Amino acid sequence: MAIAWTFAVAWLGGGNLLFAATANSLSASPLSQDITRFVMEHPEASLRKVVEFANQRLQEVGMNFLFDAHTDPKDKAVSISAGGRELSADVSEEGACGERFASIPAVRVTKSRIDLPQNGKIVAAQRPASLRLDSMQVLSPDLQSVLADVEVPSETFPHGVTAAGSILLELPLGSGAAEWWSHRRAESKAKYFEGESPYLLFEMVAGAPRFAQNEALYVPDTEPLANGPKDPKNAYARYWKSKTTHLVVRFSAPCT
Repeated sequence: MAIAWTFAVAWLGGGNLLFAATANSLSASPLSQDITRFVMEHPEASLRKVVEFANQRLQEVGMNFLFDAHTDPKDKAVSISAGGRELSADVSEEGACGERFASIPAVRVTKSRIDLPQNGKIVAAQRPASLRLDSMQVLSPDLQSVLADVEVPSETFPHGVTAAGSILLELPLGSGAAEWWSHRRAESKAKYFEGESPYLLFEMVAGAPRFAQNEALYVPDTEPLANGPKDPKNAYARYWKSKTTHLVVRFSAPCT
């Protein structure tokens, strides 16, 4: 895939208008916008409080999973079967490497199913084999063992790897979260929350995103592996190492 977190917003944008679609049409989740709005209204909120809100809101609206739809190029939408009816998602974004993206809001994705938030409930949908996601592999420090193979919501770069082998990823927030981010940096005496662009960290647990409360994780912990292997079949293959756990993440960087 060739795009990272396309649903991130510069500020807030259209709010819940993202859901103003037909009854059987799936549209992008407003999760990032909703979290940004929350921290704008509560700039002094602790990381724990914001994460609690984010995890609750995630169950209500899902997180955007950006699928590469391997379907007929003439198709403008993809269909999935859920709860006895057909739901559709527009195929509207073109990737730099020829991908055709469909954004589907989900609370959990496995190889065979997509769990969707629908009218206050979680509905299980069958996942067509044609809907593909990027994946990242957690490798042992010597690169000889694959400890985990994790599908991720969108192509991006790994923030870190926990001692348990979970990959940490960033959900960008809008610039409206800058004041809250500044408060977090000040309280930690600039030890955590590096950078000017606010975000929340999450990990994938059995196919489900879960936001992290540990502020010590908010220090970027990966760096390119020196003299990492080359993949003759994938010019975008990258190997990044955790400076803390020494575990290595193998992934595909965005096409350029």
